[in-house]
Amino acid sequence: DLNTPVDPIGMEGPKTELVRCLKPEGGDVEERQLKVVSILGVEGVGKSTLAQELWPSKKPNMRRILRSILLQVRPNQQPPEACQVPNLIRNITKHLQDKRYFIILDDLWAVSVWDTVSRAFPESNCCSRIVTTTTIKDVALACCSYNPEHIFKMKSLSHDHSIGLFTRTVFGSGKECPQKFHDVSDEITGKCGGLPLAITCIAALVASQQETVHHWECIQKFLRQNLRTKPTSVEILKQVLNLCYSSLPRCLKTCLLYLSVYPENYLILKEDLVKQWIAEGFVCAMEQKDIPQVASRYFDQLVSLGLIQRIDMISCDKKGLPYVVHPTVFEFITCKSIEDNFITIIDYSQSTIALTEKVRRLSLHFGSATYATIPESIRPLQVRSLSFMGLLNCMPSLEDFKLVRVIILHVVVDSGDTSFSLTGIHGLLMLRYLQVRCNVTVELPDQIRCLKHLETLEIHARVAAVPSDIVNLPRLRHLHIRTGRKRYCYHHKHLTPKYDPLEKKNWVQEMELSNEQPDAVKIQHEERRKDLSNDQPRVLGKMPWGDDLRSRKHARRMYG
Repeated sequence: DLNTPVDPIGMEGPKTELVRCLKPEGGDVEERQLKVVSILGVEGVGKSTLAQELWPSKKPNMRRILRSILLQVRPNQQPPEACQVPNLIRNITKHLQDKRYFIILDDLWAVSVWDTVSRAFPESNCCSRIVTTTTIKDVALACCSYNPEHIFKMKSLSHDHSIGLFTRTVFGSGKECPQKFHDVSDEITGKCGGLPLAITCIAALVASQQETVHHWECIQKFLRQNLRTKPTSVEILKQVLNLCYSSLPRCLKTCLLYLSVYPENYLILKEDLVKQWIAEGFVCAMEQKDIPQVASRYFDQLVSLGLIQRIDMISCDKKGLPYVVHPTVFEFITCKSIEDNFITIIDYSQSTIALTEKVRRLSLHFGSATYATIPESIRPLQVRSLSFMGLLNCMPSLEDFKLVRVIILHVVVDSGDTSFSLTGIHGLLMLRYLQVRCNVTVELPDQIRCLKHLETLEIHARVAAVPSDIVNLPRLRHLHIRTGRKRYCYHHKHLTPKYDPLEKKNWVQEMELSNEQPDAVKIQHEERRKDLSNDQPRVLGKMPWGDDLRSRKHARRMYG
């Protein structure tokens, strides 16, 4: 079961040592001050896994990093409309002031990023702790105020732990490796260099195919031929990913490459990705009604291979847990996408961008750039899929993309505008999927009945008004719109035209009461009730050394 956490192998010792480093000792005032401990290690060695064990949960895009931190330490409040870096820092500092907090910053890659982010964390005598992970020694030193005693150096898994991880992944927990596979498994795990990511990918690949010595020997031969005597961690991971990728069915390769639509370290929801794969036409199923189930299995397969990693976060039910692509995997699939002309990625932080004559899928990673534009050589009429992550003033005109089928817009408005107009989408007659995430009110067209192919409409922002003819969309299967205090949601399980969208039983108006559990959603048609929850302190969890962390002292994992 992919939703059931499994204890990582070989982390017991490192976790104990790291907790000892974090835990306050005695009544010394210095021990009660803010302490930062940095986990240092090569790619794929398990830095992020170790950090998650503590709490179950390139120009830098500082807006996205700080905004992510603020949304996680202050989850019950709407994101601020003023998104400039100084304002975000002030908001975080104000919320954390005089509180004890425990924060994990994963995959820091530059000293400049730490210099900016660290300004948001107030100094206090509340025993607050910060853990960072990085592959760069200078970054680790900067995080720890150049105190090497606060750097925890990650080591590769031992031979026994490597064998244990491989065996458990292939045969299941508590089972032994058959004698006939011992020699081959020893060499395969040895070639993985004690890197958990490499071992997991290879083991999952072995487990997905027939249990024969010949199959194992083919993997053994590939690793022998492609890895020199003492390969680096990067070389090991590259060859392992090459092997895993080449072994995937064509439809899974396509779905994996599609992940490069999102920027690096972007949090992704399974539900979103599955719908996007379906809208793009990537899912191969015998019958149309089986497509959602098949797409879900695709996702689970990529998770089992370690190519997509689940992130455990507080206050998330299993259905809404976010996922992230490992940085090494992301780099691999991005290169593959560019080589195959699968996705054209325009990243404002890149000095050079390779463009092809035909652009079918265009992904704009503009981040916090204020004057980014798409190259003039790109012809909007060729684009069938458009994704945009950045500031509103940099977004291209949607009306130019006449034949687009999939649109993903994650827009930040910080220019003083109070609305984001999407009134021009009524002319995008081939549109199948539209998702918008925005921090201001979205204006939709008065009528959208001409969007006869639209299957998914998700506006994760307040909408000024719902189009009057929205019930007349013949293919609409997924709807999420919020107007004021009301949220309109609609979901049809099967991709089949055998339903009447005009029937009231197919439409629900959802209201979430603040005193209800996340999985208990109240269906009603009146205005939102008053918050019935009491104001008593509530234990959210425990610090790594056992102390309670209560409701007014939030802890969250932070991501760049």
